[in-house]
Amino acid sequence: MSNHVHHVPGRLRARVPDLKGCPARALALRSTLTAIHGVTQVEFRPLTGSVIVYYQDGVADIDAVSRLLGCDRTVPARAAQLIHSQQVIALARIHSESLAAKIVRAALHMAADKATERAFSLLLAAVL
Repeated sequence: MSNHVHHVPGRLRARVPDLKGCPARALALRSTLTAIHGVTQVEFRPLTGSVIVYYQDGVADIDAVSRLLGCDRTVPARAAQLIHSQQVIALARIHSESLAAKIVRAALHMAADKATERAFSLLLAAVL
C-alpha cells in the first residue's frame, strides 16, 4: 500500500514504504512500470520510499500505474472536493459579510445625511 502524495497530468508521486531501503524491489517495480505504454520515466528516492512516475497524459493508463503503486487516487480527489467546497463556503462568507458591511455602511451614510440635514435646518431656523 502506498500514500498518494501528488498528481498532476504527466507526473504522479507516491510514497511506497515497502521500497524504503530496498533497491531490488525498486528496480523490479521500475521495470514493471516502464513496461506500461506511455510511461516515460520512473524515479525512486530510496531514503524516503518515494516514487515519481512521468508519463504521457492521455496515453498512459494512470489507473494501472496507481494500482501497481497501491494508490487510492479517490482519496486525494475527495480531499480536493472538500477543499474546494470549503473555499466556496469561505468565499460565500466573505461576499455575504461584504454585502452586510455595504448595507450597514449605506444605513450609516443615510443616518448621517439625515442628521446633517436636520442640523442644517435647525441652524438655518435659528439664524433666521
